[in-house]
Amino acid sequence: GDDALHLASKHVYVLATDYSQGMLRKARKKCSSNTSIPRDCQPTFKKLDLRDSHYDISLKPAHKFAGAYCNFGGLNNLSPEDIGHLAHELSELIHPGGKVVLVVMGRFCLLETLYYLLKCNIKRAFRRLNRAQNAEIAARVAPNTKKQTIYFYSPDFMERVFTATSQFHVIRKRAIGLTLPPSLWSRSSSKKMHPSLLSFLSWVDSILSGHWPFFYFGDHFLIEFERL
Repeated sequence: GDDALHLASKHVYVLATDYSQGMLRKARKKCSSNTSIPRDCQPTFKKLDLRDSHYDISLKPAHKFAGAYCNFGGLNNLSPEDIGHLAHELSELIHPGGKVVLVVMGRFCLLETLYYLLKCNIKRAFRRLNRAQNAEIAARVAPNTKKQTIYFYSPDFMERVFTATSQFHVIRKRAIGLTLPPSLWSRSSSKKMHPSLLSFLSWVDSILSGHWPFFYFGDHFLIEFERL
């Protein structure tokens, strides 16, 4: 709900979706109790599972959107076929000139690989890579939860799928978490780093992450499309 809250507080109308009713309840509570959101900009929340080929994003009355945003690996639960279906649906729902911003877990994270190599864990060091076009593993997204199938995608794959609709072109690509500690590191581990070191790594990240080939090497990557 943090992204929905931020956008709504900027007077942006938001349709926020999730396949978990529990997460939707938490998001509704967070937004309804926040005084920074104008009454006429309260987000609409909708249960939506993008793995279901019969899903319907549209609202009644039907209208198009100025943009779409998916943050930090929300699409990594989708198969390549699901991604293709989503690209087609968004090409129908986004206004010309609208933006689609996706933050996706990539197929290679440099710091993650180095971290596990130092621990002599070869299997986990290269867990995102295999011979297939898109690496696929079963993993727990949180402790004490069932394993889910996770797909790791490259920026090139996402670009091919969305531009194949002939309705999108890429505006930018950048790494998220290129030189900063990856998500597998605990917060306590990150806090042990000297603030000056973190500031330096953040500066390096800001300089390199938007350039080839560095946008391939982050924990996640951001890719932004514009609707033609």
